[in-house]
Amino acid sequence: PQPGRVACFFVDALRFEMGTDLLRQISEAADAEITPALTVLPSITPLGMAALLPGASASYSVVEHQGKVGAKIGNQILTDVNERMKHLKAQVPDAVEITLERLLQDSPAKVSAKIEPARIVVVRSQEIDALGKKNELLARNIMDTVVGNLARAVRRLAGMGIERFVITADHGHVFSARKEDDMKTPATAGGTVELHRRAWIGRGASASSGTVSIRAPELGYDSNLEFVFPEGMGVFKAGGSLAYHHGGFSLQEMVIPVVSFRMLGVTS
Repeated sequence: PQPGRVACFFVDALRFEMGTDLLRQISEAADAEITPALTVLPSITPLGMAALLPGASASYSVVEHQGKVGAKIGNQILTDVNERMKHLKAQVPDAVEITLERLLQDSPAKVSAKIEPARIVVVRSQEIDALGKKNELLARNIMDTVVGNLARAVRRLAGMGIERFVITADHGHVFSARKEDDMKTPATAGGTVELHRRAWIGRGASASSGTVSIRAPELGYDSNLEFVFPEGMGVFKAGGSLAYHHGGFSLQEMVIPVVSFRMLGVTS
């Protein structure tokens, strides 16, 4: 709850120290705070983004739905961004969502017209995650640029009359040297629902060395799913990047920033 108009940034894969860097780049911020929070397990986008939505603090589970993993908030099961945004607008009718790309590239008049009726503006950013998955070398060079673009977006919205800001993430990420065969763990046997580099989700998991198994009820989920994670920085033999990962329980993946501040006297 915040008085006045508020912008909430949901930034895919924003690590805690990146949130700190972002706040340093917004010198105009007043009443600024950055607080560490823990994301959900498995720390993947459909689950972490759903955990940021209204109602998740009161009722949240990870379940299987139509062959995919989804987050259950109340009676709603959310498996993709369209379902999450539909849930958001049902719970907060005066909310409007916009991507970081559109916020920065569309004309000020077009952006202003889109957000004008809204008390809550949700800005969605996937640039960090998309870079890490698609181009490891390029990602290392320009992730700082993404943080700078977030600061630009804050100033643009402040110039349009948004005073209060909250910036957070669905999960962090691990970004290290490419994993060789000795760091790859055979995929867990059992009834697989989804397999990620850093998480196996399913039922009837067959325990193997170098992994940690957790049942859904142990995480407070009303579900019969099981989760298996590689120890350390290991990865499963699955599709995806060999250097950039998320889904597991390392600090880099689990600890996310919650950045809040006010912007006063900024003109467009």
